[in-house]
Amino acid sequence: MKIGKIYRKKKGVSPVIATILMVAITVVLAGVLYVMVMGLMHGPGSTPNAIGFGTVGQPTPDGNSPAGLEETVQIASASSGLYLSSVGFKVITSSGTAATLNSNPTYTTAAGAVYTFNPSAGTWSTSSSTPASQVLVNSGASVTVDVQTSASNLAGYTLEAYGLGSASVSGSVALQ
Repeated sequence: MKIGKIYRKKKGVSPVIATILMVAITVVLAGVLYVMVMGLMHGPGSTPNAIGFGTVGQPTPDGNSPAGLEETVQIASASSGLYLSSVGFKVITSSGTAATLNSNPTYTTAAGAVYTFNPSAGTWSTSSSTPASQVLVNSGASVTVDVQTSASNLAGYTLEAYGLGSASVSGSVALQ
């Protein structure tokens, strides 16, 4: 038996089917390439900015009615380039609900400028000439919260940092 005879008896794929297969393979490869390139352009998933809290002092009575305890927490570290206008602070109870505050949280820079956070609006206000959008969160600053409670301490409460707008921020510390 000759080799030429074997090949003459076999039929190939019709030209129409071959063309359809080539177009389909090309479309799939183009789609895969597009997805890969778009992933490279946007980089990996966003990494949340982190705030590390330092020492937590003993709470002091605030003298307000209703009664509450005021506590100041030092900031030990923060992600580079994290602006105050991208961060909010809240106090969470042990059951996971938001604590009632007697006054809005304040952020005090190492230089002594005070910024007040309005949780319902998600904005910062100050009497300083430097707006919150130009203030970097950094070590040496502090956050003060005034929690409405009749307890003698803030055990079971947690101060949390969170992102405002599209910012991703994480950080928390147990209050005393």
